[in-house]
Amino acid sequence: MNSINQFETLILKILESDPQLLVAASVVLLVLIVIGVFFVSTLRKLFSDESQAPPLSEKDRLKKLEELAKEEETLREQRNEAKLQKISEKEDSAKLELQEQEAHLRERQILQR
Repeated sequence: MNSINQFETLILKILESDPQLLVAASVVLLVLIVIGVFFVSTLRKLFSDESQAPPLSEKDRLKKLEELAKEEETLREQRNEAKLQKISEKEDSAKLELQEQEAHLRERQILQR
C-alpha cells in the first residue's frame, strides 16, 4: 500500500508541477510505449510460424538448385572475363612501356652516333 501511495504522490507532484516537466514526462512515457510496442512486434515476428516458408517440393527444390547453379556459372564467367580483361590491360600497358623504352633507346643510339 505504501508503495502505491508513493507512486500516486509522485504522479500528483508531476501533474501539479512545472508544465515543462509534465511535457518531458509525457514524452518519456510515449517513447517507452513505442519501444515496448516495437519490442513485442519483433518478438512476435521471431517466434511466429507464419514467417517460415513452407518446405519446397522435390521438383521446386531441383528447379531452385538449377537456377542457383546457372547464376553461379554466370558469375564465374563474369569474374573470369574481368580477370582476362585486367590481364590484357596489363599486357597492353607493358607493351606500350616496352615500345617507349625501345624508342628512347633508339634516340640514345642516334644521339651517340
